Amino acid sequence: MSAQLKMGMKLAQKLQMTPQLQQSIKLLTLPLMELEQAIRDELLENPVLEEVHDIMEDQTMDELSNQEELPERHTWMEFTSTHSVRGPRPSQVKSGSGMFNLENVVSTEKSLYDHLIWQIQMSGFSNQEKAYLNLLVDRLDENGYLKISLDQIANEMGVPLPHLQAALKLLHTLDPNGVGARDLKECLLIQACQNQEDTKDLVHLIEHHLSDLENKNFKVIAKKMNLEEEEIMDMYKIINAMEPKPGRRFVTQPVHYIIPDVYITKEGDEYRVSVNEEGLPHLRVTHVYQEMLRGLDKGKTIPLDSTQRYLRHKMNSALWLIRSINQRQRTIFKVTSAVVKHQKDFFDKGSIGMKPLILKQIAAEVGVHESTVSRVTTNKYAHTPHGVYELKYFFNSGIETDTGEKISGEVVKLKILSYVKDEDKHNPISDNDIMDRLGEDLGVHLARRTIAKYREAINILPPGRRKDQ
Repeated sequence: MSAQLKMGMKLAQKLQMTPQLQQSIKLLTLPLMELEQAIRDELLENPVLEEVHDIMEDQTMDELSNQEELPERHTWMEFTSTHSVRGPRPSQVKSGSGMFNLENVVSTEKSLYDHLIWQIQMSGFSNQEKAYLNLLVDRLDENGYLKISLDQIANEMGVPLPHLQAALKLLHTLDPNGVGARDLKECLLIQACQNQEDTKDLVHLIEHHLSDLENKNFKVIAKKMNLEEEEIMDMYKIINAMEPKPGRRFVTQPVHYIIPDVYITKEGDEYRVSVNEEGLPHLRVTHVYQEMLRGLDKGKTIPLDSTQRYLRHKMNSALWLIRSINQRQRTIFKVTSAVVKHQKDFFDKGSIGMKPLILKQIAAEVGVHESTVSRVTTNKYAHTPHGVYELKYFFNSGIETDTGEKISGEVVKLKILSYVKDEDKHNPISDNDIMDRLGEDLGVHLARRTIAKYREAINILPPGRRKDQ
């Protein structure tokens, strides 16, 4: 019997998401000040990175923003010679009366509940889906976990269990990743499945070997899964970077000052979007380590020695950070530009010109997932001719009128404000009267409790208390 060589093809799922990809997603969620701190932390940790002080050589943000994709490079040497992260040119940040006043800009923390309800309203779900999602969101704890069983909710509320099960799947698609999980294992599984396409090994690891993973029994797991120990360690790094408490970043913090992430300025009849990079360190790979790695690589063959492996690892980390920051800035630029295009009437006329807009519209136009738009617009602020607004402000599901058209809730608020402003102070207009006048003026028919909600949102007291004052 003779041995025979055979060739064949085998399809296999491989791990696609890396810690670097998770880092890219994390950078997208950070507001400007936190991004600056994250970059400075990386500068301290990675000796291959250096801060550039002469930014004239670097590629400008405007040029990067106009590129659909970063250029593919054959070698990391070519990439490092032409790319870095730089701050804005003087013309990108206006001075004078148009500049924002830091003393007047204060951010208010949004709760996890507010963040989820906003996404539900903006994501194009049906009214039935929204109703069931609201039931679930009401029962999340501060960490974003659903500790009450679906059976219990169904019995308490008298609703069909299958509808709650379907709503829970939708909840798991929202930001933050892992929200709505019943336990830690499910929380990690949601994050694993949401951030990558090929998750077979990672899912299996979480489902069957979490206890061994906690004890770092990599050899035992590798043997059970028939994988290399190095592959298990790579997956461990990914899991270790996941968020075990999705609601943690929404825990109420003290009020603090904010800095706009983008500037929207008027030039002629058009509006220009500039990404604010003031204060961000300008990064590049230091030439010393480039030359050192060139020298080590010269005449060397695989396997690499420890110095080469270390430098290559740090080089890859540095390049991915630079790429991720550039990608973050471009995504913010594209999303904001699309918002400005849809809300031009707001920038021309103020809040009275606000149009209905949902995440799905911007996601389709920019070519990203709705969750990416949610990340970009959360805790990101725009300095506009009308003041500083969170990017979330420009999204609203709209209210249908008698003609079938939709108008923004902001328009309704402004109308209510005008009614109260012109009212007889000795006989204030009632919520019922406001309800009737909105029907006459705008063609919208809202319940009295909805009128009260809008009134409270713009800090208008009930009629009785306005009369007393």
